[in-house]
Amino acid sequence: MIKLLVLLSLFIVLSQCATSSLHKSSRCYNLQNVCVPQEEAVTGVKWKDCSDYCRNCKGMMGGECKRQNSDDCKNGYKCQCSGKPFPKTDNLKIAATCRLGL
Repeated sequence: MIKLLVLLSLFIVLSQCATSSLHKSSRCYNLQNVCVPQEEAVTGVKWKDCSDYCRNCKGMMGGECKRQNSDDCKNGYKCQCSGKPFPKTDNLKIAATCRLGL
């Protein structure tokens, strides 16, 4: 019961931030070695690097910052996941952060 209340509270807080944060994982970054959010999310989760994000959120073994030249990212870098399948996290805070794209 307590776990359900904690999850519900976390969902409410995160859903209030979701509108402005849903697309953060697809942001464009200026530095090749930094292509995931470096600030701590509302959930308290901070990604170490692109591979950390890919393992926990996308279920892929790793990832790299790749140069993009698209409408939403002109000559910037985005995290591209690759490699063998990897078990996604079962940590509820990290899973919620992934689902919200933080």
